[in-house]
Amino acid sequence: MTTNLWVEQTWYDYKLKWEPKEYGGVEMLHVPSDHIWRPDIVLYNNADGNFEVTLATKATLNYTGKVEWRPPAIYKSSCEIDVEYFPFDEQTCVMKFGSWTYDGFQVDLRHIDESNGTNVVDIGIDLSEFYTSVEWDILEVPAVRNEKFYTCCDEPYLDITFNITMRRKTLFYTVNLIIPCTGISFLTILVFYLPSDSGEKVSLSISILLSLTVFFLLLAEIIPPTSLVVPLLGKFVLFTMILDTFSICITVVVLNVHFRSPQTHTMAPWVRTVFIKHLPKLLVMKRPIYSTYEHYSNASRRFMVRTVRAMELRDHIPPLPPPPSLGNFEPSLLLDHHIVDSCDRDMETISINTCRLHGSPKMCSSKQPSPHHHSRLSRVQTLDLMDDIPLPFHTDLSNYQHPGSPILPAVTPKMPTAANGVVSASSNLLNDNDLDDSQMPAVVPEPPPKPAPQEMPPPCMMRSRWHACPELHKAMDGVTYIADHTRKEEDSTRVKEDWKFVAMVLDRLFLWIFTIAVVVGTAGIILQAPTLYDTRVPIDIKMTNIQMSKLKNPTINP
Repeated sequence: MTTNLWVEQTWYDYKLKWEPKEYGGVEMLHVPSDHIWRPDIVLYNNADGNFEVTLATKATLNYTGKVEWRPPAIYKSSCEIDVEYFPFDEQTCVMKFGSWTYDGFQVDLRHIDESNGTNVVDIGIDLSEFYTSVEWDILEVPAVRNEKFYTCCDEPYLDITFNITMRRKTLFYTVNLIIPCTGISFLTILVFYLPSDSGEKVSLSISILLSLTVFFLLLAEIIPPTSLVVPLLGKFVLFTMILDTFSICITVVVLNVHFRSPQTHTMAPWVRTVFIKHLPKLLVMKRPIYSTYEHYSNASRRFMVRTVRAMELRDHIPPLPPPPSLGNFEPSLLLDHHIVDSCDRDMETISINTCRLHGSPKMCSSKQPSPHHHSRLSRVQTLDLMDDIPLPFHTDLSNYQHPGSPILPAVTPKMPTAANGVVSASSNLLNDNDLDDSQMPAVVPEPPPKPAPQEMPPPCMMRSRWHACPELHKAMDGVTYIADHTRKEEDSTRVKEDWKFVAMVLDRLFLWIFTIAVVVGTAGIILQAPTLYDTRVPIDIKMTNIQMSKLKNPTINP
């Protein structure tokens, strides 16, 4: 502690008395201090420079023998600093004055304002000429007279100790350190509010950690170096850095959960129970429920066929199970092109029920098909689609049985006539502009008579059952494959969304945990400072006669 002061010393010297009448009425003299006796008062706890007064000013002599000496001095004294509550700290520095040469029997050292019977002076320092500090408030300046005996000597040694109690002004540290650190600590909470898909969660945490590191280095330059205690502000910054480090670790775990998929991880039942069913209710989270999956599941079962009039046939088609009689045939037999060609030559064109078409009413009228229409459809292969019967399992299964195999259905070819109530729909051999409304086939509501069953070779029967229209069958297989693939993708997407929701629940959980930790930790650390509850008014403001306004705007008197 550096102190600029006047050391006011007063003593009586019996050798320096005189009668003013004998010396022309002179009652006071100013003499050099080096020419008279001095009590040799020094600062015991001096930390730098000389222990005694360096500037030997003149002393004032009174005819009664009273000597007054007020030399100015700049002392640098050692002071034990307690930084436990920095910057909300309160320090007490000691200045110990005593005679370096004389003992207590030779010099009775007492405070000027000391009363009889007491060794303590409440206001031991005159603060009337004190310049108020911008960093410290003076709370107490008591002076205590001490009398100490040493083992070497029988006489006592006296000293006067001034205890200067100071309280640090915290505005500078609050604005430049505490508020920024508090704001940065609350940024740690926002890491868990940032969506995982943004890809900036870890970057934000690392940026916060770097900012806290800068503040920690700045704090190390301000705080006095000590290893006895950790400063209060250091605890706060260290606490925030630890929270931010934990947030980085937790963010990595949350991101790992967020980007999980059914191909790499399996969600345990307890995870689904805890993080999807129960924990969101406690965290006031509600997951939106969409019906797109159910709608898509129903829509994926719908089938479409393009007709010659560019109309669409839609029907609910169940999944195609394997035919019951395929077990005894080679797979290549069903796809053999030679057998397909031979069967095609033996097969008649199979009609399609036009009353299932979503077209004009003319499609179901009793109008007879024109000869031109039959000539254009002579090379067209079609597939019979019966009402409410899964395609292609609506034929009779009792007319044919292959030896050593289950019953195979017999297919009866149907000729496209007006009497049987069916009409042929073209494949890619026709375009939509080849027929007009007058040439469209007519349909009668009566069901067609059942023709006599015809025996066909087993390969041809398989071909007639499964490859009467190869393009349509391939299209159905493709639609089924696409529907299954899309359904699998939808299931995979649902599992991924479940993992994302688990990650969101974890984020919300740690958002609340870190919010409570930051608020409680910040309040618990900062509110430990005793100066926050100290309502004492600084005495330097009350006792000083030098106002700060005069210091800011000094005036020169003529």
